[in-house]
Amino acid sequence: MKGLVRFTPILPKYLWDAKGVPRAVYQELLRQGKIVERMYKRTVRTWKDKPVFKTKVSGKRMRYGMGYELTISYDSRTKGGKHYYWTDWGTPRHVIRARRVPRLRFRTRSTPKTRVRVIGSSRGSTGGAWAAPRAVMHPGTEARMFSAEINDRRREPIQNAIISGINSGTKMKRYRG
Repeated sequence: MKGLVRFTPILPKYLWDAKGVPRAVYQELLRQGKIVERMYKRTVRTWKDKPVFKTKVSGKRMRYGMGYELTISYDSRTKGGKHYYWTDWGTPRHVIRARRVPRLRFRTRSTPKTRVRVIGSSRGSTGGAWAAPRAVMHPGTEARMFSAEINDRRREPIQNAIISGINSGTKMKRYRG
């Protein structure tokens, strides 16, 4: 026969088997989430009313582990959660008035327990002399930006952990064509 072309397939000896990838990526995200949660807990180590942080990895278990979302959350309705929110994001200048008592009562010149973009918490100080005005103009709270700092510090390690999870979940399997 004229013009007959014959194709012979070249078959590989080994193929990639990616069945373990979703579980490996999930485990890596969970491990990284616990590290991030510990960093958040360090920011409130010396606080009296601490928020409760929870780590959650959610999403669909897709073929290559994509679609997962790592979330560290706290309840902003609790007293500790409200204080954490105000400290993390800051507050504007505002007036504080005595409502249930004739006068406010607080110490002046106190030092905060936390600093801007520092992951940690110190003792702070209660301040010096007592003051008792009827109203006061609060200067506002400078945003500590804990979330932004933790995000900046952990972005690359989490990306590397996901790549490591993909690599550890992927195996070579002998091709049997």
